[in-house]
Amino acid sequence: MPHPFDLNSTVSSMEELSSLVSRFVTEFETGLSLKHPLNVDLLLHQRRSGLADKHIDPSRPVVVTEQDGAETVLHLHESDLVGMPVSALQGGLYLELAAVVLGRQIEEFQFNFEKEILPLFNISGTALQVIRYLVFHLETIVKRVRAAQLVLDMDHGPPLCSYYYFTTSPSREESDSYEKLVPHDWTRAIFISKKCRMHAAITLLARQGIFAGLDVYWWACHDYFLPEDRRLMEELAEIAARFNQIGFSEQVVALFKTVKSALLV
Repeated sequence: MPHPFDLNSTVSSMEELSSLVSRFVTEFETGLSLKHPLNVDLLLHQRRSGLADKHIDPSRPVVVTEQDGAETVLHLHESDLVGMPVSALQGGLYLELAAVVLGRQIEEFQFNFEKEILPLFNISGTALQVIRYLVFHLETIVKRVRAAQLVLDMDHGPPLCSYYYFTTSPSREESDSYEKLVPHDWTRAIFISKKCRMHAAITLLARQGIFAGLDVYWWACHDYFLPEDRRLMEELAEIAARFNQIGFSEQVVALFKTVKSALLV
């Protein structure tokens, strides 16, 4: 199946990277018709040491976002981005900017862990912290899917596909880690929820008819999953896609109940 995006045109230098990112930020703001400017500052790093104190999400290697009130700083690392397909850079940057826009809609993404989760699971101590960590990733699944949908609403599906395609690859390290944690259901639940952050968005793209082969490719790179865990991830992706039917809190609770039923009983 041919790709609906160009992988041959790549970022050639730090100077081009700076120019492209500035252009894409401006295009994103214009395309979304925001009432208020994004107030995004760009920081380009030649060495990874410049990002040493940042919380880097390996599922989002394009940029590292730092929020300071109404202002956002995007940290970009030269060795990660120079040589990257321009289309993948655009898609990843749009996804990150969409997450920034949604992240400022605080009232839309409120979630009360004590009220919504604790009545479903009588735990305390270390177990409580593990479940908090799990729920954080479940919240992130919903937020990433909504960010992906915002990019799709702007008619930028192909660059988003390019980003996910470029950042998806087989990993022997992940496969080995998964094999070791399979007997440990709670740790396994966290691993699955973290992987679902990307997979749920890819499923959204496939369901809307945008490069269905991307979902096939993702599973080919993650063929180490047990059949029951694959079914669980597909169910989580389906719940995450219901953002037009149920609210954020309801989605997170539904995700938690699904994981709990499969792995936490």
